[in-house]
Amino acid sequence: SPKNTRAVVPSSGDTVEGDSVTLSCSSDANPPVFNYTWFRAAADTLLTTGQNYSISNISSQHSGLYYCTAHNQLGHHNSTPTELDVF
Repeated sequence: SPKNTRAVVPSSGDTVEGDSVTLSCSSDANPPVFNYTWFRAAADTLLTTGQNYSISNISSQHSGLYYCTAHNQLGHHNSTPTELDVF
């Protein structure tokens, strides 16, 4: 199953309300990853599928921990939750 799954929050300064942010997921997998899914750690509800998760017109309610899951033919692997801070 996939290994070293990482959820990356852009580190280009502080995220302020009204910004747009794209989180990206990567993983080491053989066979290759065929799907990524995104979750908010507090709720464990599916946010979106795909390698990137974009939030536009962000607000403080988007602050929190997010993680992604990489899926391949052999299984899946969750990233460590990463924190998104909105100021």
